Amino acid sequence: MRGGEHVPKKWFEPITRGDIVIRYIFREATTEQPEIAGMYGSYLRKHLRQKRWDYASIGFLVDDYGQATDFLDSDFEEFDLVFKEKIDPQSLSDYDRQTYTKGQCHMLYQFARFVGKEEYHFYFCVNQDNYDENAKYPNKWGSLVIELW
Repeated sequence: MRGGEHVPKKWFEPITRGDIVIRYIFREATTEQPEIAGMYGSYLRKHLRQKRWDYASIGFLVDDYGQATDFLDSDFEEFDLVFKEKIDPQSLSDYDRQTYTKGQCHMLYQFARFVGKEEYHFYFCVNQDNYDENAKYPNKWGSLVIELW
């Protein structure tokens, strides 16, 4: 595991960004088969005047074998996520596509959740192989962005 912070240039300045990169081995290499591994990372951002972190992303950085998460419908329901809409990434501006999608994103699912008076938006990217048009939830997502609204 490798992690790091974007350290401020001055003492007592707040840290406003951080990231963690993790390499996960799905299968050890043998003499007959190569190792199967993936890398995923998380990134956090906070605007200086905000009390809370306002943006986080989690996604696969290296995904040569089509690995994806495998969440159950009950996982989404337990977290009280409210479905907003499905978004075709091609309909987004270049800036929004870069902000909300990572890797091979065929469809973007937007959910919301209220914590007290604050509203958080969750954007799950699903690649074409894991997309099910009739599924209620994006069970096999490849990246996630969480944003405080």
